[in-house]
Amino acid sequence: MSRLFIALDISDNDQKAIADWRTAHLNFTFKEIPAQNFHITLAFIGNIDKTTQTNLQTLISTSIKKFAHSGTIELNLDHCGHFKKPKVYYIANSKIPSRLQTLATELKEHILSLGIYQDDRPYLPHISIFRKATYQPHQIEYPSIKIKITSVSLVQSSSTDHGVSYTPTRTWQL
Repeated sequence: MSRLFIALDISDNDQKAIADWRTAHLNFTFKEIPAQNFHITLAFIGNIDKTTQTNLQTLISTSIKKFAHSGTIELNLDHCGHFKKPKVYYIANSKIPSRLQTLATELKEHILSLGIYQDDRPYLPHISIFRKATYQPHQIEYPSIKIKITSVSLVQSSSTDHGVSYTPTRTWQL
């Protein structure tokens, strides 16, 4: 069994830009998420067996092919927010491109077709930058970081002695 999710990959340069902005503008006592773990979740899957994973990869490939002809997805990270229950502080774009919304919806439908539970909350693409965020800090300056997404990955999440580790099991280019 593997604990999996589907994510938009953030390039090394964009990860660095986000981490640098966080360091320069957010002097919080919350636990920083390492830059190498920055990603935008398209869909959370959870624990699945190898057969289901193989079927899921086929469905993901079908969806990605529809969107690959359009190339990169460009986002402008222009605000931050706080999820109370998971205690996460994040950076996000205020406008969700229709192409991204459509991709997330289609992937969710594929996952549901395999009998895997999916949360029914509206899709909110974001990059978690702090954990253990117990309150919404008052922020003076909002970000303006432009990033380009060029790939999507099926990612395995593993807990280690040094924290959470994310390992792509398969990647598709846009």
